[in-house]
Amino acid sequence: MTASVPKDKGVHVSTAELVALRSEAARLLAMTPGRAANLFSGDYRALFRGRGLEFDEVRGYQSGDDYRTLDWRVTARTGKLHTKLFKEEREHSLFIVIDAGAPMHFGTRVQYKWVAAARAAAIFIWLAAERGDRVGALVFGDGRNCHMRQPASGQMGALRLFKLLEGVSREPHRAESETGCGLADALSRLRHLARSGSSVLLLSDFSYPLEQADPHLVHLAEHNDLLAIRLYDPLEQELPPVGRYNISDGSQLLTLDTADAQLMTAYQEQFRARNEALMGLSRSRGMRFFTLGTQQGLLEGLRDGLFPSARRVKA
Repeated sequence: MTASVPKDKGVHVSTAELVALRSEAARLLAMTPGRAANLFSGDYRALFRGRGLEFDEVRGYQSGDDYRTLDWRVTARTGKLHTKLFKEEREHSLFIVIDAGAPMHFGTRVQYKWVAAARAAAIFIWLAAERGDRVGALVFGDGRNCHMRQPASGQMGALRLFKLLEGVSREPHRAESETGCGLADALSRLRHLARSGSSVLLLSDFSYPLEQADPHLVHLAEHNDLLAIRLYDPLEQELPPVGRYNISDGSQLLTLDTADAQLMTAYQEQFRARNEALMGLSRSRGMRFFTLGTQQGLLEGLRDGLFPSARRVKA
């Protein structure tokens, strides 16, 4: 007798499902290109930028300094190279910022983008919990105020975040309003919550302009380790095979004709150009960035994004 699959699997997430991802988190750290164990000595903090240190001060560049710690803003202002100095953290925190906007509640393969984001978040929550770090969360975009959870550690802290994600998943999305919370609002609040040296994980499909959010990204990147993951559905990357398809947003019905070769090419180019723009923005802001498709296996998708070299090594 086989277990029945929940009807809403891939549409909503449950606390029980996210709790069960604990073993998958351990597997992620063991997925190295050469199948060697103890990736980065088992420290998930290396998945961001690898410092695991708290910002202390800026001084002039000296021979032998790590180029990754260059402070480009001070360098540009003074005309001389400057580098950031760090000290050991006494208490490390991870903040997870998750987009729950209407475009995230979409999917044609396996799962909604929102569900993929929540599952990826759960992996990092467990990694942080196992390391003894505190984890907090900010969920934005569902038409309500920002859903915030202050950083907490241990299994109880993880469970509290999973319940938040389940609750947001089950609540119907509301239309945007003046009281709604967008990415800029969430990052603005995060600036006051995240201590220098904390890690920040941003999960979104980035389907909107980033002008208002960018100043907050600049500030956070100066003092924190940032990792951004763009969630996407395969249909957003490439249109389906030649044919006529009825599509709807729940209120309007349209017909999409994919026999138009020009349309197909322009559609793919739009996705690629957006991705390149986001990659360029991430590099200029000192963030790590990669994409995660809803059709990908969770661990494989995270591995390929976090460790690109693993894709070039045959098992």
